[in-house]
Amino acid sequence: MRRSGDRKPCLFRASAALAAVALASALVACGGDDGDEPTPDFPLRADEACAEIAADLADVRAEAGPPASAGDAVQLIELQLPARQEGLTRLQALRPPAELAAPWSEFVTLQEEKNAALEEALQAAQATNQKAFTEAQAKFERLSDRARTAAEEAGLDDCAELLPPAGQEDVLAAVEEMLTSQDSEKVCEKLLTERFVESVFGNVENCRKERGLPTAVSLELLDIGGVAAVWAFVDVEVIDFLGQTEQQRIELVFEGEEDSEGGRWLVDYRDRLSVPEEKSSKGGNEATSDEATTGDATTGETTTEELESP
Repeated sequence: MRRSGDRKPCLFRASAALAAVALASALVACGGDDGDEPTPDFPLRADEACAEIAADLADVRAEAGPPASAGDAVQLIELQLPARQEGLTRLQALRPPAELAAPWSEFVTLQEEKNAALEEALQAAQATNQKAFTEAQAKFERLSDRARTAAEEAGLDDCAELLPPAGQEDVLAAVEEMLTSQDSEKVCEKLLTERFVESVFGNVENCRKERGLPTAVSLELLDIGGVAAVWAFVDVEVIDFLGQTEQQRIELVFEGEEDSEGGRWLVDYRDRLSVPEEKSSKGGNEATSDEATTGDATTGETTTEELESP
């Protein structure tokens, strides 16, 4: 996966309305009618729109909470789809300059396809079809990767989910400490969102008592991205004290104001990485610790697979 220091997560059927949206996006992404002028400050406006969409989706996740059942997954995706469709409309309203028309058109089209993949996931969740649900998730991940690449080719940052180097460092530090720290009080009170603590442990006091020893002996970075001061994801390969490995996705939300002393990244979701093929680990990004590991079961945001507690 492409990420570097230089440069995260359904009862509607495709309908005539969706077809109309697809047609509109094709016209808009290519510049619309012949008389349409490019949107002034297009890169800035596009990144602003993507940041707003990311913030809206973070609010949706906070409202719904992590699903513990197929019914919860249905509720989450049903809440996500209108927000994503509204966000797509904002993107379609932007006119790129001619030199960015091709990557922008691809980016917008991939957003439509991501929404369709979520609709497929919704139908699978409603039917309690775990296989189809997992396949739809994998499809969504593939489309997300392609969308980030298209946005990067268009010279965009927030749309490509490119965290600045300082943001990457802060996000990785929070993830490493959450997985390797023996200080359960700090982890439970300072590194996790309230909803994550409640969904896994019930309350902070139970978190301090039940978290146990750290999960990981060492970590290897697979992928990282997000929107500065809004939302971030980290894919890591976790190695436990027995030498067993597991790939995990961890999502974080930013609490507080950017560049303020009180601003911080908090872990909001954690689950086994659900992709069609395992990601290759990145050399030179390993963080180590000497702690042993144990843990309790937790549930991820878009699947019902279980993981050890943080």
